[in-house]
Amino acid sequence: MSNWHQLTQLSGCRIEGPDAVAYCQSQFTADVEALPIGQWQICGWCDRKGRVRMVILTARYKDHVEIILPTAQKSLLGALSMFTIGRSVKLVPIDGVSGAYLSDEDAGSNYSDHQAIKNDPFNRMLKLDGTEDSEARDPTGAPDVNWPQTWASQDLRMPLPWLDPRTQDRFLPQALGMEANG
Repeated sequence: MSNWHQLTQLSGCRIEGPDAVAYCQSQFTADVEALPIGQWQICGWCDRKGRVRMVILTARYKDHVEIILPTAQKSLLGALSMFTIGRSVKLVPIDGVSGAYLSDEDAGSNYSDHQAIKNDPFNRMLKLDGTEDSEARDPTGAPDVNWPQTWASQDLRMPLPWLDPRTQDRFLPQALGMEANG
C-alpha cells in the first residue's frame, strides 16, 4: 500500500446535501455531473467576469462533492458559501489533505475515500483528512525533507496552476491551460 503524507499547502472542503452536485455544476468550470465517481479533476471557480478566483481539484461522490484548494485561498470558501442561498447544501471545511503515489498494489484496489488525479503523469492520489502513514523517504531510504516541494514541482509540470491571493482573479481558464488539461 502507498504511504500517505500531509500536504499542508492544500486544504479541502466537503460539499454536502441533496443539491451538492447541482450547486457545484453551477459554480465550477468542470462538468461535475459527468465526473467519474471519486476521481480528482482540475477545475476552477471564476468571478463574474470569467476570471479564475481559484484553481481546485474536484471529486464527485454519490452523496457529496469534495474539493481541494490552496490553503492560502481557504478564506474564499466564505465567498463560495454566499452562493448556497436557495440550495440545500452545506460547505464543510477540512484542514487536512494527504497525498500518495499510486503503487502497483493500489492499482487494483477500489478506493472509497481517495482517488487518483485525472491526467496526472506522476500517478498521484489524494484524500481529505491530513493523515500521515509514515515519514517520507527518498530513494536511498533517507528522510525526504523535500517531499512537499517535490509534490509542488510536479503540480507545476502537470500543469496544475495553483493560485494565491496575489494571482487570483487575473487569468481566464484558457490562459492557465485548464481547457487543454481537461
